[in-house]
Amino acid sequence: MQKWLKTLKKNASEDKKRKDSIEVKNRADTLIYSTEKSLKEHGEKIAGNIKDEIEEAIKNLKAVLEEDDIDKIKEKTDILAEVSIKIGEAMYTPNTDGMGDSNSNDHTDSEDAKVVDGEFKDVSNDNK
Repeated sequence: MQKWLKTLKKNASEDKKRKDSIEVKNRADTLIYSTEKSLKEHGEKIAGNIKDEIEEAIKNLKAVLEEDDIDKIKEKTDILAEVSIKIGEAMYTPNTDGMGDSNSNDHTDSEDAKVVDGEFKDVSNDNK
């Protein structure tokens, strides 16, 4: 019985490591897919140096996925996640070279100043 419990605990530990490895690889694959898709859809709005940085991070992550070093995969996944944020920044932040979202709302701070916060009280249940 004791031998069986030891074997069970050993297998549980190995199963957990295998599960963690699969989850890390799946996260990396998903991030690669979504980043490549975003680059294809919005590539014209992204500056060349940022696009190069993102493509380099994708290439590096794909390379370590071929290995089975989970720590390296985590590290490269985190790097890609960090640089892929720049896609959203490029899409929604107008910049001087004309890149960015041309359909963004063009309103000034003075228009924002017209917004008034208000409080309300629901009186529909007061008369019941």
